Amino acid sequence: MISLNGAKISGLICGIELIDQGFNVEIFEKRQEIGNPINGPGIINELSKDEKRICTARETKIGWALRREWFEKNLAKKFLNKGGVIHLKSKPPPNSHNTNNIHKKTWYGGVTIEENKPNNFIIDSINGNNLCFKRGDGLIECWSDIELPNMKNGWLEKIQGKHPEDINKLTINREIDEGQSIAQKIIRLIGGEIKHDSR
Repeated sequence: MISLNGAKISGLICGIELIDQGFNVEIFEKRQEIGNPINGPGIINELSKDEKRICTARETKIGWALRREWFEKNLAKKFLNKGGVIHLKSKPPPNSHNTNNIHKKTWYGGVTIEENKPNNFIIDSINGNNLCFKRGDGLIECWSDIELPNMKNGWLEKIQGKHPEDINKLTINREIDEGQSIAQKIIRLIGGEIKHDSR
């Protein structure tokens, strides 16, 4: 049994990759719910037809904009359907493999309605160190490397997380790549062979 620390996107992708290679996998997650709280933007380059529907995704010029928590929950469902085990509100055992990549830069996000969007954010664009997009559920996500301003009507949700310094890497794709890379490192570490590249 391979034990993983972290059931965010990179951890779930890592777990799925390992199961596809024939390993038994369990994931330990300190949160009490997969997908909540979120810590990163809901933007991805490509989605399957089912994922577009499940995540209420909207196509934009910078990628598919979606509710990240629904994407994460759908990944968890795939992992469980393949035979994986998830332990919520649990500390990982000492021999577990860390899937939480450590990035130094803090990014600040917020969810609001379109009429309440700060003026320095342009919908469906990257403008300097500001990322903004309209999701399929009609809400706007704004991200910046500085704390978001307080607004008269407030934010529906405020988010923050550690991510790469390059704003162009604030995507779910980067986390998928990280999860696949971690899985390959684990397989090499335990002396297995990578049978195929599933993506």
